[in-house]
Amino acid sequence: MHSGRNPDVIVVGAGNAALAAAIAAREAGATVLVLEKAPPELRGGNTRFSGGVFRFAYSGLEDILPLLSRRARSSVSATGGAVALSAGRRTPDARRRGGALRCAVSNRRAPGGGGGLRHQGGGLAPGRVRGRAGVSVRGPAGPADLEAPAVILACGGFEANPEMRARYLGPGWDTVIVRGTASSTGEMLDAVLRIGGQPHGHWSGCHATPVDAAAPRVGDLRLTDRTNRLSYPYGIMVNTEGRRFVDEGEDFSPYTYARIGRAILAQPQNRAWQIFDQQTVDLLEERYATGRPVRAETLAELAEAMGVPRAALEETVATFNAAARAGRFDPTARDGRSTTGLRPPKSNWALPLESPPFVAYPVTCGITFTYGGLRVDEQARVLDTENKLILGLYATGEITGGFFYFNYPAGAGLMRGAVFGRMAGEESARLAVSRRHT
Repeated sequence: MHSGRNPDVIVVGAGNAALAAAIAAREAGATVLVLEKAPPELRGGNTRFSGGVFRFAYSGLEDILPLLSRRARSSVSATGGAVALSAGRRTPDARRRGGALRCAVSNRRAPGGGGGLRHQGGGLAPGRVRGRAGVSVRGPAGPADLEAPAVILACGGFEANPEMRARYLGPGWDTVIVRGTASSTGEMLDAVLRIGGQPHGHWSGCHATPVDAAAPRVGDLRLTDRTNRLSYPYGIMVNTEGRRFVDEGEDFSPYTYARIGRAILAQPQNRAWQIFDQQTVDLLEERYATGRPVRAETLAELAEAMGVPRAALEETVATFNAAARAGRFDPTARDGRSTTGLRPPKSNWALPLESPPFVAYPVTCGITFTYGGLRVDEQARVLDTENKLILGLYATGEITGGFFYFNYPAGAGLMRGAVFGRMAGEESARLAVSRRHT
């Protein structure tokens, strides 16, 4: 993508948002340099660990068919708004539009002194500076200073940084499994905050899901997203004390899974079990095949295999079964088959556990990405703490904040990255190309 001379646009990152930005900038006439700190075999950011789901609004199947090739396989689900799942918080308006160098960033004024990005003119009044943006990198050939009219940051949040997780998310978050890339460690986010970038969004919030308790401590590309354990609506979930702690049937898992991890983290040992019987075990996602469940003909045997108190588990299941209302069970819809007088309730799919053998899968909390980040405007331009533009600096993807609060609808992250990545690419190219003639 890069001709060898100083580029018009530098893109930091190589995931969905970054490459959408790079392609858009190139198509708009800019020369582009893509920087990525991960080694070649691990490039791709969190995108490579996702399920590849893009969420968007549509009226019916006729709206989707033109997007598919004859050989395409697709899965279509009902829409759900990110705003609705974010406790009514507003998200930036995205309705207008649908590397060769292994590097680590370092502070340009103090090489080797830690992560950093320098904006020419410093952070005192970045919105009024007319100049070139820049990054300092370390590659196989050593450190180098790179400049361009525009820099696009698309290098993820801070989910792979235990210290930042503990600092912003709270106690215990430094111990969780990282579902995705090990490269999202927040250096560029910290650097922009130091030059006056405005923090925005839900800094104590994150996308955290139930994952296999034996999952690798950081994402493994041989498994990608197959450590997820998201069929919990069709069973019950108990902690190591044998007690339920969450409404497993509040909604379909694509609308609840991103906050279930937090609920598990709050349990003893950051561990829980998902229990199913023969009425629902065939409904489990294929991803469960990567795990090692325990099986038993009786609850007493199951409790022993799980390592939880037998009496507590038997009481939990008996109480749940007694509270489950009769009615039609429909795994394809919110069937309203709920419990009565039970805390926490189960709002849908409350089938009594009564058909052995019972199957239990161990789960823990896995973090996917963080919600807090930089404030950007509707053109993906980074704002400072006075709501002025940091001229020449753009951001997209998980490094940006203000999109998700408390919860997350599946597929919204990839769509955010693609939409704002394209906008960042087009806007940065427009700025850079205009500079050629000034």
